[in-house]
Amino acid sequence: MVLTNTNIDTLKFFLKQALLDEWRRQGHFESGKIVEEIDYEIERDFGRTSLIAKMYPYGIYIEKGVAAANIPFSPGSGVRKSKYIAALMSYAARRITGGDLVRAKSVAFAIAHKQKREGMPTRGSYRFSSTGKRTGWINDALEKNKDKIGEYVRQFYREFMTAEMESVLNRNIKAV
Repeated sequence: MVLTNTNIDTLKFFLKQALLDEWRRQGHFESGKIVEEIDYEIERDFGRTSLIAKMYPYGIYIEKGVAAANIPFSPGSGVRKSKYIAALMSYAARRITGGDLVRAKSVAFAIAHKQKREGMPTRGSYRFSSTGKRTGWINDALEKNKDKIGEYVRQFYREFMTAEMESVLNRNIKAV
């Protein structure tokens, strides 16, 4: 038997779907790009195999939330360029103002002021969630699906152990 990564690929697909579903339930869905662009890597060391998920840092900010004191906005600071405001403007243009950049700038500053007072998520953002939650999307997706994830992992190791045993037997048969 040749060991394939079929179960790992199936697990990756399943995880993406579980994460995307929770992302949407918590009301974060715009394009789904944050979840679709998660990159999975397999690390093997000292007899342990790990599936590492890497994503844009924004996904972790949504997972954990951001305290008001840590919102990167200082009203009246005179800063001419802000990646935070630029990102909020882009979001507002796509999701709120229908591409109107003048209105998007106004909306971006309104969001920034609100987040600077309340943190992220803001109290008003909970209305977009069907779960009543706006943080913990990764943890919730994993917890809700732990049995299915465990089955994928067990199946992978069954195949792995079968392949290893066949390899050992084949080597020993050839040696006799």
